[in-house]
Amino acid sequence: MNYFKNNKSFRILKPIKSLLPDNIKKIIKNDKRFNNNLNSLKRDWRNIIENEVIKNCEPTKINKNHNGYCLHLQVEKSMILEVDYLRDELINKINSFYGFNYIQQIMINTVESNKNDIITKSNLTNKNNLDKIKQIKNEKLRSILENFDKKK
Repeated sequence: MNYFKNNKSFRILKPIKSLLPDNIKKIIKNDKRFNNNLNSLKRDWRNIIENEVIKNCEPTKINKNHNGYCLHLQVEKSMILEVDYLRDELINKINSFYGFNYIQQIMINTVESNKNDIITKSNLTNKNNLDKIKQIKNEKLRSILENFDKKK
């Protein structure tokens, strides 16, 4: 009993990782199970997911919560329902790629779509569109479209 009081090294427990050799520590550090590696997921995203709907979204971050790891996806607003419907399938594909239950949850974050086919005033009144507007036979519709960008 007296020996333990005088020698404090027996009182403090060391973590098991500190007792391992350096080459084993490197293997554990590089193992996907112990590494929150978003870059590898982004790199292999198109290979993991074969569905065309999912290819329009992008993984942004991975958080650890009380249930496990949570993947945050950036999804265009027009694709939210499709991605939400395929959420369980997506989790299964990611976990089968890693070989163990890595992702337990998926959070969907919306993003504005960057489509160029949205009609704005400047797009409507460019030269090509003005030529098309002049070819419209209905006079009421033609006058409305010609005066679209003019302020009242």
